[in-house]
Amino acid sequence: QGGRDAVDAWKLQRKGEGEWTFVEGATGAAKGVSVENLLFTLRGLKWKSIVAPGSDEAPRYGLDAPTFTAAMLRADGGEIATILVGRRESDVVYAKLGALPAIYAVDAKALGDLPKLPDGLKG
Repeated sequence: QGGRDAVDAWKLQRKGEGEWTFVEGATGAAKGVSVENLLFTLRGLKWKSIVAPGSDEAPRYGLDAPTFTAAMLRADGGEIATILVGRRESDVVYAKLGALPAIYAVDAKALGDLPKLPDGLKG
């Protein structure tokens, strides 16, 4: 999911080795390399600090209306993990895992520039 409007959602499905297609929110093929790079970046994120122990402070960190949300699902639709990305401030970006209450500061350079969805991933 991406963009400022929380109702916008895009779902991608892996069809084979490196082959991704949009199944919701857009149609057609997605750039396999771009999707894989995004997943690699998200998987490798490490937090610098815990800035808030609970999600009640989400608005302070831009997580009440995340700029980017990515959910990874199993084939049966069950959630593996969800990450919400909030406000960027200096050298950090605030992020939260969907299943956990804590809010983290992550290195903005490690996160890089997130794609504008769906266009940033269209094949």
